[in-house]
Amino acid sequence: MSKSFVSVERKRCMVCGTLYRTGALLIHKSQPIRRPSPEWAMCQKHELYRDRNFIALVEVDPVKSNIYDDYHLLPEDAVRTGPIVYMQRTVFRQFFRDEPPDNGVCYVPPEVLALLQRFKHRSQGQEDH
Repeated sequence: MSKSFVSVERKRCMVCGTLYRTGALLIHKSQPIRRPSPEWAMCQKHELYRDRNFIALVEVDPVKSNIYDDYHLLPEDAVRTGPIVYMQRTVFRQFFRDEPPDNGVCYVPPEVLALLQRFKHRSQGQEDH
């Protein structure tokens, strides 16, 4: 009779990069030699934003990230720098003149978030610093 082993499924958030447990149990026929890389998904916090029609603009380091063309960056290739801005889908369409990504995540260079910050300051009547 062979033994079965149980583990808890883990995923990695494509917005913040945090490793989290989904709560699902995985049953293995034999003890796995090493854990496979976790799938990319969204943690509960970021899933709530997506469900409310927000796009997460995640700032990444364009030099350290593995960008394989001018348009696409996979979650595993994104070197996140920390800042995350949430933008409604309708605003995303107007700002970028493009359709928002279905998965609710857009990796952007620091210049994009700096530009948004300047727009915010101007709309509040503050001067650029």
